[in-house]
Amino acid sequence: MHAFAKEWFEGPDATLIAVAYAVNPYMLLTVYVRSAFAEMLAASLLPLILLWIVRDRPAREMFVPLALTIAAAWLTNVPAAIMLSYTVVLLLAVTTIFRRNSRVFLYGAGAMLLGMALASFYIVPVLYEKTWITLGQVLARVCGRVRTFCFGVRVKSSMIASSASCRGSQLRADCHVPGDLRRSVLAQA
Repeated sequence: MHAFAKEWFEGPDATLIAVAYAVNPYMLLTVYVRSAFAEMLAASLLPLILLWIVRDRPAREMFVPLALTIAAAWLTNVPAAIMLSYTVVLLLAVTTIFRRNSRVFLYGAGAMLLGMALASFYIVPVLYEKTWITLGQVLARVCGRVRTFCFGVRVKSSMIASSASCRGSQLRADCHVPGDLRRSVLAQA
């Protein structure tokens, strides 16, 4: 962020902007509450993307650095990479309009495609395996991070029956609880 801010501001002001970006409340929440370090790493790539696109220089000079930055974003954190991709398209469109030069958008789109192609060894398996994820289990009260085996809390049938996905007094077939957990709860009852 400091290199990006130095394009338009003096040294002390650029340092203040970089520090404000690093310690903004969302970044602190991400580190100390959620421990989403991959998201923090992807957030550090946003200033680089801004720098490669907004910097006033020939469009072809942004091609390789932007492609490598986009590939790095896809390899660090998929949700952040999706948001960064939308940001890149919007920023390329705005920069193209302000510069009145369509090459900026063409080189930027090519860099995006190259970046995704460089990270395709990771993106393709992620797209294939996304059907393996069951969000109902993640969002159910039974599978919260406090009620996992790591914290040593015994799961009781009353907790499963009162979860959002398992209303009622008994376990049903449509309840989003793993089979081993369901069998162990029924054995305890």
